[in-house]
Amino acid sequence: MKKKKVYFQSIDFKFPKSVWMVAVWLVPTKERILPMYLHVLKKDKKAAIKYAEEVLVQVKKLRKPAPAIDYLLLVPLTFSHLYPLKKEYWDNPSYEIKSIDKAVLFSEAIAKPWLYHLLVTPGLDEKTKKVELSAAFVFKKGAERDLETFMRTSTHPVSPEAKNAAIYNIGDSFGYDLKKKEEIVNDKNLVN
Repeated sequence: MKKKKVYFQSIDFKFPKSVWMVAVWLVPTKERILPMYLHVLKKDKKAAIKYAEEVLVQVKKLRKPAPAIDYLLLVPLTFSHLYPLKKEYWDNPSYEIKSIDKAVLFSEAIAKPWLYHLLVTPGLDEKTKKVELSAAFVFKKGAERDLETFMRTSTHPVSPEAKNAAIYNIGDSFGYDLKKKEEIVNDKNLVN
C-alpha cells in the first residue's frame, strides 16, 4: 500500500474565537472525584453538551455497573494567539499524558482559570475528514517555554500539516444538569 505523503505545515487552520470544553465525573481517586475532560472541543455550547451525551452513552455501555452521571462541567475558552508548530515536533514522540494526570492539571486550571492557558491542537477526524480541535495541554500563563518540551515528546494527536496550534484563555466553568437540561452556576460545581 502506498504511503500518503505528508506536507508538513501546509495547512493554515482557522481557529474560532471561542470554543467549549466539557467534562464528566468519571475518574475517582481516594481523596475526591475528578472530572474527566473530553479532549474534543466544540464551537458552541449545544454541540458540546450533545457530544458529552454521546460519549456518556458509550461509557455506560462499556462500564459495568454503568455510572450514574447527572451533571457536566462546561468550560468556555477564548482564542488568545497562535502557537507556531515545527516539523521536529513529530520526530520522537514518546510520552503520553494519562487521563488521571490530565484530570488533575485541568482541575487546577478550572479552579483558577486566570492563571492558566490551554494549548489547542488541530487534527483531522479520520472518519469525517473534518478538522477537530483538541484540548492538548494546560500550562501556567507566562510558561510557554514548557510547550516546546510537551510538543517534542507528547503522543497527543496533532495534524502534521498544521502550521499552528493555538493558545486559548480559560473562562469560568459552570455545571449543566443533564436531567433538567439547565445550567447551574454556583460554587458546588467547581472542583477545588
